[in-house]
Amino acid sequence: MARHLILVPLISVYKGKHLLFDIEKDPWERDDIAAENLAILNRLKGQYESWNAGTVQPKWLDPHGANIRKEEAKRQATVEAASRGEKK
Repeated sequence: MARHLILVPLISVYKGKHLLFDIEKDPWERDDIAAENLAILNRLKGQYESWNAGTVQPKWLDPHGANIRKEEAKRQATVEAASRGEKK
């Protein structure tokens, strides 16, 4: 049986990387398997980049990336404060 893998390039803004999921085994997209499947990841990235080269740039700003970075900074500050014994 063929595996159905999906590259999620729009999530690549999160920590600046591409994510790869096996949607048959992980339909909730929780387990990023990109590191273990670099050949597949690179093939899918190439296919995506070829497709994306022919698209029109969006005329809107997606605030999702900025919100993710803001939440990650907040989480990191909380972790650092906790490691110093501070409570927030």
